[in-house]
Amino acid sequence: MKDVKGNIYEALRQVASYNKEQKPVVENVRNVENMFGLRAADWRKLVKKHARHIDAFQKGRKDLPKNVEDELLTWAMDNGEVRSKDDAEDFIDIILNAHFEPEGDELKEEDLEEARIPKPTKFEGKEFDRKKELKALKNMQMAIHKVAKMQDDMQYTAETGGSSSRGNPHAIYQSLVNAEQAIFDYMGGIERGYYDGVIDMDRD
Repeated sequence: MKDVKGNIYEALRQVASYNKEQKPVVENVRNVENMFGLRAADWRKLVKKHARHIDAFQKGRKDLPKNVEDELLTWAMDNGEVRSKDDAEDFIDIILNAHFEPEGDELKEEDLEEARIPKPTKFEGKEFDRKKELKALKNMQMAIHKVAKMQDDMQYTAETGGSSSRGNPHAIYQSLVNAEQAIFDYMGGIERGYYDGVIDMDRD
């Protein structure tokens, strides 16, 4: 997890130092549309098709119609995002919360410095909860995609190179890619059962 956090916070640091005026935009349905990046054109088309229902679902006005939920879950199963009933529930929950943006003051450099310090787990000696951990990782993955979308809206995008002395927009993108890969690696270890049992921070 240290590598995941390190990559994410390094990407955020570079975003802050590269363009301090950039502000995140709450886009509700568009957050769902961009959950899987540019590679998933068919997903974006599907979300646009059902945008009205997804928006109403996010705002708590009604549940997703069964045919809409079925289409979204069918795509997710066909693309390896959903493998079980628990996965399906988590997937719908992620869609429900995709519009959420935490309120509060703008993130400061000292906040990032504090966040970079690895914290001891609160769950030492407790039974590992696969579902809880995988859900947290999927939310982290969505956060990465949101940061990537912020970069797409910048004047110098991920295609721009540079150096450490003048800034490197492409390095932001690469840090996000590395963070997402670390998330996938950890998910794989969880699904293979490596972390099952009592949480022990001294394990090999």
